[in-house]
Amino acid sequence: MSDKINELPNSSLISSKQEPLTVREKIVNIFEELEGTRDEQRHVNAELDKEIHARKEAESEANHLRRQVQLAEVNLDTTTAKVDHLTTQLIDVMKVSEAARQYEFYLNIKIKISHFFFEVFLRIWIIN
Repeated sequence: MSDKINELPNSSLISSKQEPLTVREKIVNIFEELEGTRDEQRHVNAELDKEIHARKEAESEANHLRRQVQLAEVNLDTTTAKVDHLTTQLIDVMKVSEAARQYEFYLNIKIKISHFFFEVFLRIWIIN
């Protein structure tokens, strides 16, 4: 029985001596995990900063492209208005040109008729 009594205090001493080591190991492990988590957090924060920067650049580029599209639309509207105006002017010029051709044709016919009647008149006058 004395052996058992001796064993109990010894085993309790051993276990009490091991507990602080286990707690210390746990603390060390927790700090190591904490450091690993901090490294991971730094890495994730760096990636997040990169992503935020990339998104800001993309938004800036999108705004720039949106503005270019707006300017192109305004330019297109202006060009379309100019083309419409020039088309109207061209149609007017074509109408005037066609009227001039018709008038020239009319004048040529009138001149030919006048020459014909003049010749007829001369022949009638010469004969008389």
